[in-house]
Amino acid sequence: MQTSTVKEPVGAPAGANSDKEAQLHASLGQLLLRQERYAQAVNELTAALDARPNTAAWLASRAQAHQFTGAIDRAVDDAAAAVMAEPTNAEYAALFARILMRSGRHDEAVLGFSEAIRLDGSKLEYYEALAHALQIKGNVPAALELYEKLHRLHPQNEGFVTVVADLYMQEKQHAQAAEVCRAALEGGLKTPLIYRSYGHALLLLGDRAKAGEVFRSGLALAPQDGYLMHMLAIVENEATARAPEDYVRAVFDSRADSYEAIAMFKLGVRVPGLIRREILRIRPKLDPNRPAAHKLSAVLDIGCGSGLVGAMTYDLTAYLKGVDLSRNLIHYAQLKGVYHELEAADLIASMTADPRLYECVAAGDSLAYFGDLKPVFAAAFKRLLPSGLFVFSIEAGSESWRADIAAGVSKDEYRVQDSGRYSHALPYVEASAKATGFEIVQVWPEVLQSDDGVDLQGYLISLRRPLS
Repeated sequence: MQTSTVKEPVGAPAGANSDKEAQLHASLGQLLLRQERYAQAVNELTAALDARPNTAAWLASRAQAHQFTGAIDRAVDDAAAAVMAEPTNAEYAALFARILMRSGRHDEAVLGFSEAIRLDGSKLEYYEALAHALQIKGNVPAALELYEKLHRLHPQNEGFVTVVADLYMQEKQHAQAAEVCRAALEGGLKTPLIYRSYGHALLLLGDRAKAGEVFRSGLALAPQDGYLMHMLAIVENEATARAPEDYVRAVFDSRADSYEAIAMFKLGVRVPGLIRREILRIRPKLDPNRPAAHKLSAVLDIGCGSGLVGAMTYDLTAYLKGVDLSRNLIHYAQLKGVYHELEAADLIASMTADPRLYECVAAGDSLAYFGDLKPVFAAAFKRLLPSGLFVFSIEAGSESWRADIAAGVSKDEYRVQDSGRYSHALPYVEASAKATGFEIVQVWPEVLQSDDGVDLQGYLISLRRPLS
């Protein structure tokens, strides 16, 4: 009896089809990443990495996708794996460092950028990123030294001019900041950003007349620049109703990466904790340490920034929404994972359009960018359920101004300060709240923060929407 052997068909070697399929998944994942479809990108890249787990390029792409979905720990893991797969690749070292910065691991980020520079010392962006990491870490002198070197090498880079000036101002070296900007302008680098920094430095030096000239020169180049308009109004003592939206965005977008470190460790900002304390004082049954603690149905955090108020209130509510003008700050709020919804918008416009009703509206620091509080009060009133709370802070202004108000000498309702922020007369705040329909629950004099031992005086105020 004759037997026969069944032969496999001639074709691709075993595993070739799965490798081709992995390549297709990876290509699609990288395309989705470029299209900002991050969750889908993660799925496709995961399918590719299931077949080839140590492919550095795919790990790096998935790290970026994870970062943008808010899965920062997974992003760190993938970026680290990409570095281990190709330890001599400077691009992956820099990616790892950037993601470490996003996760708040600034010491490690400094090491990561230093390694990227060691691997490829030709990339300007690595030196700039290292300087930025040093700044966020709090090592301002080292950051300033590196930025100054970059500025000397690239004197026509307006970004280096303005960041050097800003760091000098942080170090209270206002004359040096002004000189850097003056030299740039004389060298032909005349941009609105440099006029902003130069005028700000002159204002800090007390030369209001010269600062006004500089802000007007900047407005000649950019007539609609809200930052320049606001600062010119300050030096000319104009009573503006609020800071322009692009002024607020410019201030916070540029400082988003270092905002929390400065707020908590340099300024000792107290307002988020004061807001939590006030809510629990009025509604003690919300205290999570109590048996069968209650929860608010919804809290709206206006001017949420990086989420400091949210971090102090999320366990008191079943739903938490944050609104802020700064998209860069909202990114950090998103990383906290405590908000159910975040919106980049003007807070009055957001409250006007929002159909939801809240048991509490909180404003940790945002009313300092409004002079006229009536539109904010009216919008907050509409968003509150009956008996809902509006808890916020305001700045009290100078001691002499408060004395003038108490004596009836000053009739000013609010003032814009050299800081760009507004202080408010307490009688004006109380009268505006009552005119809106609020009941005043409590007004607490408080130190809101302290900068180099100088306390910022203000008030923490709680209002209630009546039952009827």
